[in-house]
Amino acid sequence: TLSTIRVKGRSVFELLCSPKLTCTTQDVQQQASKPCKCTTLARKHGLPLVDGHIVVRQPKHAGALFGRQAAIVLQDLRGEATPSWYEARSTFTPSVRHILLPVQSDSANTMYSACLSHLKSAWHIERQVSPWFARQEAISEFRKNWSDFFAFTPCDKNTGKCMILCQCLYAKRNLSLYDDPKQFEVVAELKDHATAKRVALDMLHDRATSAGIQRFRQSGTKKGPPV
Repeated sequence: TLSTIRVKGRSVFELLCSPKLTCTTQDVQQQASKPCKCTTLARKHGLPLVDGHIVVRQPKHAGALFGRQAAIVLQDLRGEATPSWYEARSTFTPSVRHILLPVQSDSANTMYSACLSHLKSAWHIERQVSPWFARQEAISEFRKNWSDFFAFTPCDKNTGKCMILCQCLYAKRNLSLYDDPKQFEVVAELKDHATAKRVALDMLHDRATSAGIQRFRQSGTKKGPPV
């Protein structure tokens, strides 16, 4: 039996962009009230300000702010990043071990070593041909260095393009969005994200049931109320 194992890296979006908010409203309010360095950075790099904060969409502004590393935020967010060796091996190992389960131990060890050697050779080749800015460790290091100052999000009408904005402004915009009664209804103030998610799913289930569409929770690969 011929089995194929593909080691798929994470997307640039997954590695670079700011995660969905899972913190409390108080945490977001605290972030929004923190002083930022936008005025100093804007003056230093010749950047425009939006409501007193840095918002970067244009390549020339990204280049002025990040220099050579601007290539990381200017690439297509939907593209696949080149995985680190640790991630490639971690993805590959469970699959190949599962395939080799029926094989006798001595032969399985030999075959596993051969497969791992082949994977490393293929990984080295991919590293040589892929651009530096698409490598997982380059993206992760960049985010580590800058995420305290900036949020990285996809543009609304072009999800492959990255928009960079001050963390303070990012928090203010989230507060403005979620506090808008035309957009959202506050149904409860709960102690943590896990509790809020459970309560929200229960409420959706009850509303779906009252509308006669409970079957969506009982069938299909994705169990739960329709959203």
